[in-house]
Amino acid sequence: MKKRFLLLPFVLLSALVLFYACQKEVSFENGGIPSVGMLQSDISGDCLPKTVTGIYEEGTALATTTNYIDVEVDVLVAGTYTIYTDTVNGMYFRTTGVFATTGINTVRLAGYGTPAADGIFNFVVTYGMTECTVPVTVLPDGATSPAVFTLSAGTGGDCMGAVVSGTYTAGTAVTAANQVVINVNVTTPGTYTVSTTPTNGLTFSGTGSLPAAGAATITLTATGTPGTAGTTTIPVTVGASSCSFPVTVMGPATYTINCGTAVVNGTYAAGSALTASNTVSIQVNVATIGGYTITGTINGMTFSHSGNFTTTGLQTITLAGSGTPTNGGTFNVPLTGGTAPCNFAVTVTGPATFTVNCGTAVVNGDYEEGVALGATNTVSIGVTVASVGGYTVTGTINGMTFTHSGNFTTTGPQTITLAGSGTPAADGTFQVPVNSGSTPCTFTVIV
Repeated sequence: MKKRFLLLPFVLLSALVLFYACQKEVSFENGGIPSVGMLQSDISGDCLPKTVTGIYEEGTALATTTNYIDVEVDVLVAGTYTIYTDTVNGMYFRTTGVFATTGINTVRLAGYGTPAADGIFNFVVTYGMTECTVPVTVLPDGATSPAVFTLSAGTGGDCMGAVVSGTYTAGTAVTAANQVVINVNVTTPGTYTVSTTPTNGLTFSGTGSLPAAGAATITLTATGTPGTAGTTTIPVTVGASSCSFPVTVMGPATYTINCGTAVVNGTYAAGSALTASNTVSIQVNVATIGGYTITGTINGMTFSHSGNFTTTGLQTITLAGSGTPTNGGTFNVPLTGGTAPCNFAVTVTGPATFTVNCGTAVVNGDYEEGVALGATNTVSIGVTVASVGGYTVTGTINGMTFTHSGNFTTTGPQTITLAGSGTPAADGTFQVPVNSGSTPCTFTVIV
């Protein structure tokens, strides 16, 4: 079947990043800002790492826990995501979630549907404006008996032509990108389940199908955490045949952090939780490659990033912020990691001071006894901000709650939108009490 993929031009990608970075208050599905990034693929348009897990048999429904695809995304802007495939041969793959950090992320797409026919089918994976292709092999109905095959062993018992992918670092857990592709000779088509003996904290395993006799490959995915640096030999056994392949495990990286280069992004207000926009870009100088974890915590906030340095020299990483600032003021965040710990400053505004004008309230949506409130049940209401900072405006009555949290970044009159939730317990006219700001007030909701 024909493969297709889409490359996102750099100029367009830069425009998307700028567009999303400039948004202040936007409401999207899952309640956050959409992420921006690119699916990872090779020159032919095949997804990387292109991991297909599970047995796919004609007429047998897929199970989301055992039939899935793993792909990689290079995330440029953290936020919500939806990644999906087209529907082919009665099947599709899909997932939603939130990217908390930028960089390479592995995403698992659960399988749905029932294969209508056997054969090899190409699925187009879509994320944003990028696409890549994953082939899935479906066995004929009733052909799920175990395959008979042998491993292709070379001189010295090595797995002939084995291709190991991913980065392996002592003390750092592996991901779905850590795989090995092994050559096999198939005598009888069918299914396979192969798992290696745990070695140096690593186990490689895979489940799939071999639809035809002759030369073929199987893909095994690593799990675990490498224990020690150096070359680890992983033995593989299938029936009476065996072979082995080497995995190079790196030690921890050595590097220094230059806190003087820190660029703090986002706004910070006491009492307001950090979001995907709260990041810190910072420069490091890598002396030796390997795994790293950089983190710093103060005043209820944590900034951190983990990964592998694969090249030496100067480079920039992005620390993701999390937590909720406790107090207002300027705080020096102490970073641990590398050979020279340092700190950078983050300014947190105190709680905002403001008044709520309930007389301006505009109640949207329908309200019915026993019917849960939805996305259309909102209240637009005016506030007058005296000093900027974090805020929460909320009111609860008769099983209904109307609330909104955020940061006021300017003073003066402005409008916020309270989101409704809950289920009205009774019909009638209700005065919703708003106890936020300096002057409590009420607005009317008719159920």
